Amino acid sequence: MGFSKELFLNHVDDEFTCSICLNVLEDPVQDNEEHTFCRECITGWLSMPNRTCPISRNYLHAEHLKRPFRVFLNLLSKFEMKCPNENKGCREVFTLENYYNHFKVCKYDASKYYNCNTCQLSVPIKQENGLINSHLIDRDCIEALREELLENQKSLEEKNQKILSLEISLSRAENLTKIFQKKFDQQSTETGHLKEKLSQCEHRLSVMTASATNVSSKIKDHHHDTSGGVLDSSFKKKSSKLPRLFSNVGSRHSTNSSTNINRVALFASEARRKKWNPSTLVDE
Repeated sequence: MGFSKELFLNHVDDEFTCSICLNVLEDPVQDNEEHTFCRECITGWLSMPNRTCPISRNYLHAEHLKRPFRVFLNLLSKFEMKCPNENKGCREVFTLENYYNHFKVCKYDASKYYNCNTCQLSVPIKQENGLINSHLIDRDCIEALREELLENQKSLEEKNQKILSLEISLSRAENLTKIFQKKFDQQSTETGHLKEKLSQCEHRLSVMTASATNVSSKIKDHHHDTSGGVLDSSFKKKSSKLPRLFSNVGSRHSTNSSTNINRVALFASEARRKKWNPSTLVDE
């Protein structure tokens, strides 16, 4: 009749479910149209007067049924599930292919165990040739309790070892956490100092940038004003000297001309007086 979907740990796709019972396939078979069913479900369906596929309504006979592809069966067998006796205390998890093997040894299966009236422990039912023999049920409860106690002590020791191992791991993790926290605090402090220094440097840089910009603008303005004033004053000074220069040149020229004329006249009169020979200009 298929396996309940609630027994599986993960979601099971519809292609792995029976179209009749709507559970996960148990001993799956498929028809010629590759419709998959539980063998028990489709056999019971075909035993009724109708001889058709429950999905396509086409004619179907039990001889037409066959096993699905091996890949399909392998995927189905690897689904993880829990025991149906979970509510009775079984915590085993296994794959679908190990379902029947688990039920052979599951001590929470009511069909294979009974509760002892003396010690109230779950006791496996002993069978011979598949039949329960009542005299095999009797047992020594004291010895059974001793065995149960030993098993519980062994289980307790194993759990204590696991707890101790977990405590050691936890202690190491706490020490590592403290070391990392200390390093983190140191790095946070250094980061704070670096941020403060960076802020100071940015402030100084902004002040220096503003000062440099101000000085540059003043230099440009001063250079513009100074170059214009010097040129104007120099040009005015040189322009004022030009008339005086020309007047000095004119006066010098006139003075030199009159001086030369006077010298020529004086020389001629002196030559007549002394009767110089004009050819030799030698004094008699």
